[in-house]
Amino acid sequence: MGIYVHIPFCRSKCYYCGFYSVASTQLKKAYIAALGHEIQLRKDYLDTSEVKTLYFGGGTPSWLSMDELTDIVTTLEMNFALNCVAERTIEANPEDITRDKLKGWRALGFNRLSIGIQSFNDEVLKRINRTHTAQDALRSVEWAADSGFENIGIDLILGLPGYTRLHLQQDLEIVNHLPITHLSVYLLSIDSNTVFEKLMQKGRFQPQTDDELADQYLWVSDYLKSIGFEHYEISNFAKNSKYSLHNTSYWQQQKYVGFGPAAHSFDLNSRQWNVAHLKSYIDNLANDRLSFEKEILTDKDKFNEYIMIPTKELSGELYDWLTENDPQLHLNLHISKIYRDARRLFGRGPLKDHIWFSFQNELEGREDAPCLWFEVGCEGYSYGFGYWCQPAAAARFRKYADQHPKELEKLARKLDRQQTFFLRGDEYARPKGHTDDALSGWYNRRSFSIACEREYDELSYSRDLLDAVKAGYEFLIPYYEYFDKSYRMAD
Repeated sequence: MGIYVHIPFCRSKCYYCGFYSVASTQLKKAYIAALGHEIQLRKDYLDTSEVKTLYFGGGTPSWLSMDELTDIVTTLEMNFALNCVAERTIEANPEDITRDKLKGWRALGFNRLSIGIQSFNDEVLKRINRTHTAQDALRSVEWAADSGFENIGIDLILGLPGYTRLHLQQDLEIVNHLPITHLSVYLLSIDSNTVFEKLMQKGRFQPQTDDELADQYLWVSDYLKSIGFEHYEISNFAKNSKYSLHNTSYWQQQKYVGFGPAAHSFDLNSRQWNVAHLKSYIDNLANDRLSFEKEILTDKDKFNEYIMIPTKELSGELYDWLTENDPQLHLNLHISKIYRDARRLFGRGPLKDHIWFSFQNELEGREDAPCLWFEVGCEGYSYGFGYWCQPAAAARFRKYADQHPKELEKLARKLDRQQTFFLRGDEYARPKGHTDDALSGWYNRRSFSIACEREYDELSYSRDLLDAVKAGYEFLIPYYEYFDKSYRMAD
């Protein structure tokens, strides 16, 4: 079980930030009193579950005085058993970090620090309305390490205005020499009611394209792995297995309770989120009322979330494996396709009933492309290898097949003899559109694929998905070679 505490106060609003916060401390005293009252009212929300992580986020938790932070932590300790908490994280802005505060945070049991740096370039920081400098950022990390923090994480954002590839390279070179164990690399998204959204609507800000961001993301991933970071989640990298235990508990669908305006809670059967309005939050608690919305999860909802979470953790490792084996298939995997799908699947917004996740190739500008994929839905999941054809490419494939009928028949017989695709037992593989006439279903459509399908009740862990895609990839190499040759030779 995890506990999240939202501190909604900021010195100013960053131009990209879509999280709930207020650029004023006028109601801070009243808020801390209301927060304490919510903690008391909801102390039984998760029954007797053992608390494993505590996370102070925002907003800007580091803007609290030591007395204010101590009051909140004391209230938590009076209402929850925190003696087994393995990770206590506090988010901090570089300009708030002093040696005295670091000492005080450690005295309160905080053993992990997450510093919002975003960039080490002063001009970029000004453009996004950050109130710290690059020197503040460097000093904050140095002081944190000197004070005894052994688990220090920082954030960077790709796609900020004026943030060039050179800036990115310089930032990562700085990262390489910092005593940090965790790095979150986020892709800029244009959230509602942000300054960047308004600037974009007025034509004064043009975000980078998905392909541009994807190229940077891939380069960052490769560089960080070369200096000892593990890409353990789509936006997160860690050294020495220093994962964010609190965030990992979200992805693993463990229970958590959130306190403060806009904070979310999850008890395995429902999700609820507090009103995202500071004064309403305070006024309701002054009258012993909790103000929140709640969603009761159906079996369908639970399954979709179960699917989505392991896939999120899987994506980084799967891509790593594919790129390492790429020379065997000459796919030149197209990272922008991975990024676009991942952003769609794992960004904010409602969960979908059906998920398609693909690793697609673009060879020599061709619009048709071999594709390794898996998809999940309410009935189960499937994975496999496909070949997509635009109309012109499909015509070339049909022409080749007509010119070399024996070659296609030979491949068809080989596939028919291997209808069973063994992974864990009763799975199977065959071309979609397979008919009694094995040839007709292969090239009278615009796609060909071989799939392994599994039922809902057979689904287990994300490791199965990774193993499945690896097995499918290796099994289907010979068939890719045929389709690629057919395209190139159909002249």
